[in-house]
Amino acid sequence: MGNDEGRSRETGHRRARRERIRRCPVASSRRDDRPRQAGSARAREDAHGRGCGRSRPRPLPARRPGHTHVRAGRRPAGVLVRRASLRGVTRCLGEGHRHRDRRRRCPVGAPRTALPPARAGEDAEQVRAVKADFSLFKKELTKAVATQAKRYESAMMSGYRWLMRDVVDHIVGHPVLGPVAAQIVWARYEFGIVTATFRFVGGETMDVDGGRVEVPQDAEVGVVHAVELTPQQRDAWILTMLTAGGAAPFQQCERPIFTLTEEGAENVQLPGVPTREIAATSLVGLLARHGFERGPSVDAGLAFQYGLRAESADLTILITHGGIPTSAPHEHPPIRILNVVPVRGLLDPRELDEPEAFGERLVPWKHVPASVTSEVLAMLDATLATAPDEERS
Repeated sequence: MGNDEGRSRETGHRRARRERIRRCPVASSRRDDRPRQAGSARAREDAHGRGCGRSRPRPLPARRPGHTHVRAGRRPAGVLVRRASLRGVTRCLGEGHRHRDRRRRCPVGAPRTALPPARAGEDAEQVRAVKADFSLFKKELTKAVATQAKRYESAMMSGYRWLMRDVVDHIVGHPVLGPVAAQIVWARYEFGIVTATFRFVGGETMDVDGGRVEVPQDAEVGVVHAVELTPQQRDAWILTMLTAGGAAPFQQCERPIFTLTEEGAENVQLPGVPTREIAATSLVGLLARHGFERGPSVDAGLAFQYGLRAESADLTILITHGGIPTSAPHEHPPIRILNVVPVRGLLDPRELDEPEAFGERLVPWKHVPASVTSEVLAMLDATLATAPDEERS
């Protein structure tokens, strides 16, 4: 009788155990525990032989973040129950069994660029409205990223500087501006000289080799220009940014470099200004792309002024070209650049005038930052793109 009661209790225990396993979300696949009985018995015998029987149950495994340990009947081990917010499932099958850690990862693929079609029971009209809003949002986001990239490029060309705290507070952590800033190379400046170069990786400042760079919050930083780097630094940064992935928003380290000779830098009038006539639309477009702002006409409307402010050096680059009548630029005959000079001070476009009117405020080109000089020379070189070979030389 006693044996029958023991077998009945054992059968009931196994039935209850199978029911708990069936209801457990991580072990529902093991509906039948019979194939494991022999292995479990051998494991229990081995455990008793090592002095690890039921009198000394094995402690629960270390608690893992997001999991809860639950006793499984008389089993000395526990079952790690998965919470709904976790992506994986972790199970402990008890003594004598190897700990298994099976992870179910979400599929990795291309990001979704369009919303799915309407499902059964959904309002088709409302789905179309949501899709239209989503398409408009994508267009506005693309436009915002392109506009910010142009601002960074303009800051590089004009030598604009920020305080590091402003970049960290308003740019790095921004969901739109931050990713664009992470795709360009930055530099720390002291008295207009580059002392360190870095990029933003996860909010941290890293050098070209991946080491951390300490940049004080009150330091002046800016988008570094290729002319401010050595050839070795340019090559290293090009390789680093290519390895990091992501398309650069504009040409930076691989940008063409133009410089003046020592003799040419002593002049106030920029040497080598093209004397050929240029199509009005081409010249106006080049000036706009390089950040020049249009000022008033001078000499009774026969000439126009354009200015580029180099804030880091407190200078304004003044370009004067032949006038454009009131007709559209594409209807005007070719025009010619008259002079290119730097003027001391940050001038408003409305304050631009003939170079002679500034007198002693005109300074030699050696006082102009190398990045600004390079961009002005690059713009003038672009005007010769369609010139005959003998004129271009």
